[in-house]
Amino acid sequence: GYPLENVAVRFYFDTESGLLVRRYTSTPTEAGDSPYQEDYSDYRLSHGGVKYPYRIDRTPAGTGTELLTHSTILIQDIGENVEIEDAKFQQPGSAGSR
Repeated sequence: GYPLENVAVRFYFDTESGLLVRRYTSTPTEAGDSPYQEDYSDYRLSHGGVKYPYRIDRTPAGTGTELLTHSTILIQDIGENVEIEDAKFQQPGSAGSR
């Protein structure tokens, strides 16, 4: 796929489940292309019947030109159609109004 500015993105899917297991892209920088990937795992079935990855590992995918750091996102809980208070959508006041 080419979502933004003709930067190619590759999607890898599990052949048995059809679930996304990797997203790979390479971002052009002044220091050269910076390859980057996200690996999705620990899929769990939600209450609404949708499978979500509860672990996302984000890493530079090559050596020498990485400008990104390694990180792991661990999801604890996913809620679907959960009511959210209107106050959560209020813009915070400026620092001078406190």
